[in-house]
Amino acid sequence: MYDNRKAQVLRQSPGLVAVTDRPGPSYKTQLNSIVNRNEEPELYRALAAEPGDHAHHKIILETLDRLFDSLSENDQAILRDHIAKTHKVGIGNDIRNLINMPGEIHQGGIHKFARERGYEIDAKNKPIGLARDILEASTVPNVNYRKHVADKYITEAVPEMNNYINDLLTDYYNNKGRMAGDAISQFGGRDMSAMTTGNVSGDKPIIVHADEGANVYVHANGKKGNGHESMQKEFGKTNRR
Repeated sequence: MYDNRKAQVLRQSPGLVAVTDRPGPSYKTQLNSIVNRNEEPELYRALAAEPGDHAHHKIILETLDRLFDSLSENDQAILRDHIAKTHKVGIGNDIRNLINMPGEIHQGGIHKFARERGYEIDAKNKPIGLARDILEASTVPNVNYRKHVADKYITEAVPEMNNYINDLLTDYYNNKGRMAGDAISQFGGRDMSAMTTGNVSGDKPIIVHADEGANVYVHANGKKGNGHESMQKEFGKTNRR
């Protein structure tokens, strides 16, 4: 049986369940500690959630957590440290493991893709691919073997899911931009500046990457050098937040 979300978050990202185990509020709390909204409003806007956004776990919380099943607290720490040092990523509710995306492309988009590719454990269907490997590893009480399976999941499944997320977001905001353009054209020479700002026009930077040095890069519309300036902000280490 799956443990509740709070237990999963505690195992993967201890210290990030002070107020809530939900990823959205956790993301906002961490963002507020990293970016000063008044001093860096454009960067804050780029990284903050929009109305209707969901905070998605890039390394899927419930799936990765199976590798923590039945491990002692010491072995859980060994597995966490191995993932952090080997792959330079955050897991659980670490802000580096969260990305905001519109709700309509969350469950029906990236999660659907992950289940079909065998990257997400789905209780309603027989596990396939790496999801099956993770479930099988959860019955082996050897932390070194579980490290091996985690490595495979993070190096094979996660990059493919991240690429798909980028495609989903790019298509979503490009479509929003086209919709805004159609609406503007219907009003002839009227001043439509109010309709051409922000998210609707596609101006919101939509691709966010945290590199292994914990810098965050934001590229508008998923492209570099398209007239939008890239922004970056150094993230502090997870255990310092």
